[in-house]
Amino acid sequence: MANCQECNDGTQCMVCHAGRHGPSCTLACDCNGGSCNIVTGLCDDVSACPSQCTSCSYTGTCNACLNGYYGLQCDKHCSHTCSNQECHQNGTCYHCSNTNVYGLNCNIQCSSLCVNDTCDRWTGKCPLKCDSLCEQCDSTTGNCIKCKNNNLYGNNCQFSCNTGCLNQACNQPSGECFSCNNGSLGLFCNTSCRSGCSSSGCDRDSGKCFECANQTFYGDFCETPCSDNCNDRQCYRNGTCTSGCITDQFSSNCQSKCSETCKATTIGSRCDDLVMCLEGCVQGYTGENCKTGTCSFFLNPFLQ
Repeated sequence: MANCQECNDGTQCMVCHAGRHGPSCTLACDCNGGSCNIVTGLCDDVSACPSQCTSCSYTGTCNACLNGYYGLQCDKHCSHTCSNQECHQNGTCYHCSNTNVYGLNCNIQCSSLCVNDTCDRWTGKCPLKCDSLCEQCDSTTGNCIKCKNNNLYGNNCQFSCNTGCLNQACNQPSGECFSCNNGSLGLFCNTSCRSGCSSSGCDRDSGKCFECANQTFYGDFCETPCSDNCNDRQCYRNGTCTSGCITDQFSSNCQSKCSETCKATTIGSRCDDLVMCLEGCVQGYTGENCKTGTCSFFLNPFLQ
């Protein structure tokens, strides 16, 4: 609609260019080149129009204003916040003079968190800036997705990862450690392994020791003393003696004792792990493990 100066929704003219009238401003005014009422076509009384009006109604109210003015009498200046200081006759801006403001009159400042200080003309919504410590953030919430430094975490990378984390690196945004330093356990590696664990540390989830610091203790947490029957009282994590048993004890944990019916030796145990007597039996007993008594030994010759 080339003859339309201003329309309401793109389909109906509200103000025609001078000399035109009608719903689409297609009709010519019969006013010797002057303007007329957009609806009736009656010639406007130009002499009664304020100087800032492009045309007036028969009541003297301006139909439209020259650029830079608004109001019924076009006696008010459009705001400097309007682009080119141009506005609708009600004073609302056609466009804003700057992208860092919004609203009908372009008089509301965009948030300082907006990227490039730019926001939507009508709603004020905008993509949000990342915090200075963020490498990447959510443009809707502004929360950090990735921190510039792997030692930081949190919505704004404002927290330091726990020192128990391997290389002090942790997950963003939870702060959970990727791995723990030896000697630490838990999601945040902020709990120490049991004192019985060696320097190799413990399982991050269960806290079970990988190795015992002192070979005289065993168990998941290296808190159970090895058997007194182990040589040097040393054993593996499962309690099995590492260097065999003391004299006359046998089995993996040295809890079994050689039979008293085995003949004693001068250099070691009376029996082996198969419970066989190494030097034979004491008088009155026979067999590999010397459990069988001989009758002659038990008979009393004075009773025969």
